Amino acid sequence: MSHRYNRRAFLVGLTGSSLGLAGCASRGEAGGLTGPTFDSLVSDVSIGSRDVVVELASSDVTEVVLIAPDGTVFDSQQVQTGTSIVRFQIIEFDSGSNITSHYLPGTYDLVVVADDSEFRQELSLVPDVQITGVRQYREGNSSFDLARIVFTAKNAGTGPTWVYDATFEDAPNYTANNDLINEPSIPYVELPTSEGDYIMSSGEEQSYLITSNPLAFPETESNYERQFQPFVMQIGIADSSSIETTLIPTYGGNQVALSQVDRVVYSRVGLEIERPERNV
Repeated sequence: MSHRYNRRAFLVGLTGSSLGLAGCASRGEAGGLTGPTFDSLVSDVSIGSRDVVVELASSDVTEVVLIAPDGTVFDSQQVQTGTSIVRFQIIEFDSGSNITSHYLPGTYDLVVVADDSEFRQELSLVPDVQITGVRQYREGNSSFDLARIVFTAKNAGTGPTWVYDATFEDAPNYTANNDLINEPSIPYVELPTSEGDYIMSSGEEQSYLITSNPLAFPETESNYERQFQPFVMQIGIADSSSIETTLIPTYGGNQVALSQVDRVVYSRVGLEIERPERNV
């Protein structure tokens, strides 16, 4: 087949096919005949960090189509003879060239075509990034690094995604108080160092080092008054959503002056996450 389908066309086709299959099933009880089902045509569907992978169980499948939540055809692939695996790329990520694309989160329809009939199964592709930990960065080589923050995030959803930015509101260092950038293709976080590790598949956890220095105090300010003052951290997610949570700091250890910037840092800073997080 060379034609493409929209969601309605497939659902209409599916209804007709289901009625036909119901008749075949009835005849099967009497005469031993059975009709195909989605499960008999597809042995496995898996969601990786960039692809949806469909493993076919039957050579009768001639086309596989992925329909997006908005009803449009995300992609369709003709199945060549001897092909048993079909891949749909749902994420493109190349930080070097700033070329990225991210699927629309929601419930997709995965449709296989066999013997001019369509068989459908719903597929959830919804990332759910949650902040699982926040701490002061102490592994750096300079005093400036003590003003930086490492946070850990986990993808508890069903689809892959990545974190691209982190900003603050009311942070001790006002220069860290910015809006999230509007371009998820440019990662404004460090750690991981490997590009492939930026993307979190379902169930994966990753740590990110923030590029700004939110934990640097003005040297002339009465820092004691701000030792327990909470501030807001906002995390940008590549599906155009964001997470906002409040951090409650406690400062201890030695006070270290930062040269040339009239600011100080503390050698030991504790950060407590105040729940709940808020998806924006």
